[in-house]
Amino acid sequence: MEMNVEIVNLKNWKEMETHISNLFCWSYLETINSLLLCDEVPFVLIAENNEIKQFDFDYISQVADNIDFYIETAIEGIKKELEKNPDMFGIKQEQVADYLGFPNNNFPVSMPHITFYPHKEMYMQFYEANFPNAEYGFGVGIGFKKDTVSFVNVPDSDDKIEEDLI
Repeated sequence: MEMNVEIVNLKNWKEMETHISNLFCWSYLETINSLLLCDEVPFVLIAENNEIKQFDFDYISQVADNIDFYIETAIEGIKKELEKNPDMFGIKQEQVADYLGFPNNNFPVSMPHITFYPHKEMYMQFYEANFPNAEYGFGVGIGFKKDTVSFVNVPDSDDKIEEDLI
């Protein structure tokens, strides 16, 4: 697979200020677009030290080049969690089939944002999610280890999920 040269060019990443001590963040300056959701997908890196080269840019490039695959994988992970645990989303068991019936390109999530961590871990958060328990701006989050969904959650303003991943 050909690597996305824009992703691996460290000049395309800008270090950001954080309000959490011992955390370092970088934001990707270019645009990654999802055709599935017709959305831009911001990419951010977070680590406990200021060495950007600790990230696996081959993996990040793979995600950028296949963004809709990862979004579909995240939506499928949400659907599986909906079947197992509808209460987490604030929906009743009899509503589950309605949500599962949505095609992935019309599933009630939008505004994806991806945070990468060292060791091929990432967290995709859909800031908008049309579920009763999903707060605006927090939506639904999906953790990945490499290409596999490792967890799904419905964070709220009190959750510190990104700190827990480091």
